Amino acid sequence: MGKKKGKKEGKKGQKEIELEGFGMEEEVPATYRSLVTGRLLAREGVIMTKLSEMQERELRFTVRIFADCMEEEDMERFLDGYSEYMIEEDLMKFVGDFVPKYTAYAIAELEQRKEKSEGFEPEQITGEELQEMAIKEKWPKLGKKPEAFSSLRLRREIAKLALCLRPYMLSDPGWNESLLEFSLYYDIQEKLKELPVEEIHDVVRKMASMVLQADKVKGIKEKEEELSKVRAYVLSLAGMEGDVKELIGPLMERYPREAPEGWELAEFRHNLRQMSKKDLQMSAFVYIELLTLSEMEELTRPFMDKYSSFHEMDKETLIDLICALVYGIGDRQILDFFERYTKGKMMVVKAYSPETWKLIPREKKLQHLREDNDEMDIALMARHLARLYMTEMYSKLYDYDFQVDLIKNPGYMKTQGALVSGMGEAGEGKLLRALNDEVTVSMIDVVSSREDIREKYAALRKRIASALGFEI
Repeated sequence: MGKKKGKKEGKKGQKEIELEGFGMEEEVPATYRSLVTGRLLAREGVIMTKLSEMQERELRFTVRIFADCMEEEDMERFLDGYSEYMIEEDLMKFVGDFVPKYTAYAIAELEQRKEKSEGFEPEQITGEELQEMAIKEKWPKLGKKPEAFSSLRLRREIAKLALCLRPYMLSDPGWNESLLEFSLYYDIQEKLKELPVEEIHDVVRKMASMVLQADKVKGIKEKEEELSKVRAYVLSLAGMEGDVKELIGPLMERYPREAPEGWELAEFRHNLRQMSKKDLQMSAFVYIELLTLSEMEELTRPFMDKYSSFHEMDKETLIDLICALVYGIGDRQILDFFERYTKGKMMVVKAYSPETWKLIPREKKLQHLREDNDEMDIALMARHLARLYMTEMYSKLYDYDFQVDLIKNPGYMKTQGALVSGMGEAGEGKLLRALNDEVTVSMIDVVSSREDIREKYAALRKRIASALGFEI
């Protein structure tokens, strides 16, 4: 490879270097500001190019990274109307508009703070630079002159220290972004809002000394002890108790945690629009499986008055129907007919948490199941029994795909019909209720068995077949 040729003048304010052997020319920015501006614009280009490929979590994380560099009044202006609960389509559109605006904002802040000098004194540090600095690099500057930084930026840096869990994080600038995945970071910021500005300045000076001490000690164990003091101090400032490792929570949960009213249904509707008409029809049948006859009449009547069947409905009407069904049935699911025995997921009455159900004695469980039985109508009882009868293997009782496919099985519909016509009509379904109760008692014993479970389950199915006069 040949030697570099001498520098020659290029565009105004820049130098060009021709790299012999590479067949290219590289422009070297003459100032730090032009260097950073180029980097910010290049980053914007990369993000905008990849925008259509980004997943929902990546889109939210992009907003978090840039918002973490902004001042409070600017966040209010730039993020007006933004929510982490946006459907993905709207989220992508927002990010596509936000990123160029943020880049212009970051460049303007860079120009303003570096106008007189391109140094790194507290007054000259931008939000981007503060985010890029390692703890051991930025905290001496914060402690030197905290009043040079806004209250929000100081609260952010204090909150970040609460998540400094390992000694290496003192020197890792990338840690500033990775911690943005945790809601605890934002919780602490909110709590610190209650502190007066003067007190925050005093806290920053004190914490600068604590950070220096943590960085100065040599051993890993000693560093970890110093960092634990830092974390405990931050939590005490925020009025929070507990260990950060236990408080930290899951990655990228939506924040704030309280979803706006109607969000889940809006997201559900958006997801339905991605489905084919055939799949929507199948989904409608699945939800109808969970309804009593009176609920079915109430929820489907407005749609069936206009259409003779689901197959005649257009896609948007099917979506409206499914949303109405989901709103009506709450948290009921197709596996509840089985999970009522294993997890306390009742079919009609209020369900129990799996943890609570596990602790309830057998007789108490049976009492609750019978209360659920009493609230079932003929249709739900017939579906309950038909599913048990049509599921030949015990392991298929909790196989979601198998249970959904039963809806398309003619034998399943035939069994339901036989239960309703043969046992559900006379005496308000007295025979059907008696069989349902008998099967309920047997299923309690089946799910609690440690051995012979297949034989006991087979006997239960034979009992249903016998009541119907079916061969098994």
